Amino acid sequence: MAAGNRGPVIRLQGGVQDRWEYYEQDFLDCILAAQRMGRTTTDGPGWPLGYERPISGLIWTWAGGRNCHPIADVDPELLEPYGDAVLANAS
Repeated sequence: MAAGNRGPVIRLQGGVQDRWEYYEQDFLDCILAAQRMGRTTTDGPGWPLGYERPISGLIWTWAGGRNCHPIADVDPELLEPYGDAVLANAS
């Protein structure tokens, strides 16, 4: 699959995945998956939540363990297929 189909390649700086590269859409899917699992901390399966999206550029930086993507920021329609428990965490 061409890179153009999944967005630009981003690089993570600091944290548990320092210097790893992802297609941007794949990494956004990792964040959404952590939210769907109900993760609110940046340890274990919630690690993608700890990377802050850049204002410009392609380097996402580790925010020192802070959740940069709280579930309240997610469109509830994206979470609807995953049940009432996930939706309850979003409100």
